[in-house]
Formats: sequence, C-alpha cells, structure tokens
Amino acid sequence: SGVHLGGFGLKTPDFEFIINRAAELEPDWESFVPEVSFSRKGEFYAFPPPKTYRPGGEVDDDPIKHLPRSGGVFSYTFAKIFHRLFFKRGSLGFRMFRWYYKLVGEYSFLARLSHFNEHVIKMMTFGCRDCGDCALPDLAYCCPQGNCSKQQRNGPCGGSTCGKCGVYPNLKPCLWTRVYKRMKSGHKLDEMREHYVPPRRMNLDHTSSWHNYFRGKDHSAPTEATEQESGKSKKPAADAPKGDEPKGKNG
Repeated sequence: SGVHLGGFGLKTPDFEFIINRAAELEPDWESFVPEVSFSRKGEFYAFPPPKTYRPGGEVDDDPIKHLPRSGGVFSYTFAKIFHRLFFKRGSLGFRMFRWYYKLVGEYSFLARLSHFNEHVIKMMTFGCRDCGDCALPDLAYCCPQGNCSKQQRNGPCGGSTCGKCGVYPNLKPCLWTRVYKRMKSGHKLDEMREHYVPPRRMNLDHTSSWHNYFRGKDHSAPTEATEQESGKSKKPAADAPKGDEPKGKNG
C-alpha cells in the first residue's frame, strides 16, 4: 500500500514535510478522521463508525442487522399479503392462476381481456407501463418503469442526491428512497443488498406480465418451476445415441 503525492510547484522540502508530518500523526491518525469529512448540511452516515480503521483489527457486526425498524407502509403490507396468496409459488392461488393462463393461452379474446384488466389495475395502483416483465416483487412493489426516470432495477443512479431524482430533482423523489423505506419496514434490507434483478426481457414488452409470470417466461421464473410447468425433465446421458457419447482422455 502507499500514497501518491503530487501537485504543481511542489519541491523536495514540501515532500519531506508531508512525509515527516505523516509519520508524526501515524500513531493516532484515527482521531483526525472527523477533520477530513466534508459532508454537506443535513447529510449523515447511515452506519456508525467502525470500531477501528486499521486492517486486521476487530471486525464490526453487520450494521444492517442493527438498524431500527421504520414504520409500516399500508400499501406495501397489502401488496405482500396479496402476493403471498396468489403469486407465491406453490400456493393455491398460484396454482389456480397458472391453470387459468394455461387455459386461455396468449391470443384468445379472454387472454386479451385479462391483459387489459391487469394493465388498468396495475397502472392505477403502481403506475404500470406494461413492460411484460414485472419487477414489483423485487422492488417492494415500486414500479421502476413508471416511477424511475432511468428505469433502474438495481439501485439508484449516480445522479441521485438528497433523495431526489437524478433527472428531475425538483419534480420527484428518487424511487429508491421509497424502496429503501419499505424494505426497512419489513426487515428486508439484506434482501435488497444481496438480491440482483436481471435486466428486463425486452421481447415481452406490452404483453401480460401475469401471463408471463405464471407461464414461466419472465426473469423470475426458476428452472424448477419451468420443468414442473411442462412436465418434462432432462434425459440422462445414458439415453443419448452411442455415437454421441463423450470420449475419454484416451478415446
């Protein structure tokens, strides 16, 4: 490790002064950390300072686990209950909807009517833009398509400051401030920190996200669910034609 010293007009005595001064401060340099923190008015650190700044010292507990729980959000609580009843894989509601969307298909009159009703409900409730690959469960039921200027699915953009939108700071707050507050109220900050949301599948644009979810077409569909949906499984290697069998090192 080291540090780069440079600047216009610096001479050898200047470098010597910096190096000697650093040696003087080294035994107790942690006490000077507050003097080099240049926060703006009203800013604060989300986590407490570490027990030590020196490498190899005592390891701090995960600060996420010690954050106080924020107040609940009714709309978020309702959405979680609704999801648990009808969208959680394996639930009775999930099995019913999966059967329904398999029955109506994609292009029948009933399928188009269902898509229309779905879009109206989600547009009025979440600001849905009919992307076809819904990320509501991943973002605490805050739609990134309709409420984020850059449609960010994995955290705020670099332009977001003071909880405001990076594109329209005077018009609306950053979507991710809402996501954070909701996740915090449900003790799900670990999930927000560790969970990665894949990019939106553009080929599903303006199709039914409910159909895509229950039929295993969107980004959230696990391989196991897709195999259960089709009732198929991969054939064992022993069933492959003998001419296609992999050869050994000496083959």
